[in-house]
Amino acid sequence: MLVILAMLVQDVGEASSPDVAPSEAVAQAPAVIPIDTPVELMATKEVSTADVSAGTRFKLRLNKPVTVADGLIIPVGTWAHGEVVSATDSGGLGKSGKMSARLLYLEYGSNKIPLEGDISTKGTGAGSAGAAVIFAGVAGLFHRGNNAKIKAGEIINAFVAQDTTLVLP
Repeated sequence: MLVILAMLVQDVGEASSPDVAPSEAVAQAPAVIPIDTPVELMATKEVSTADVSAGTRFKLRLNKPVTVADGLIIPVGTWAHGEVVSATDSGGLGKSGKMSARLLYLEYGSNKIPLEGDISTKGTGAGSAGAAVIFAGVAGLFHRGNNAKIKAGEIINAFVAQDTTLVLP
């Protein structure tokens, strides 16, 4: 009787086994992130005119996941890259620093998703040389303005610059 049960179990197991080899993969349509998809980024480190110049690259991180119609999600923490376009250090007489930067791309696996967005910032200062001298006397001639900064934790909004087809892992 045990032999008959073993034969029945074997027959049921063979009938339920799939005819498709496990090595065959289901083809997946490529995911597309459309142009103008909003992207919220966060600066991870301070970028200041005290220590950067035009051409300096810096990293940001994705602050909110990016979701597209086909359900693809780019997770929080994905790295993005930006570049300083111009940087003027603060100077004497209360002159403030100025900086402008542009966002370059979001890096997702082997994909570089181009971004569109600019950042402009100006340091705070005493204003003009005349005001510095009036309020601080001769010492006002040596007063320096503040550097322009993108502060760590600052939220920066961007958009996807062009329709981008992703190579999925």
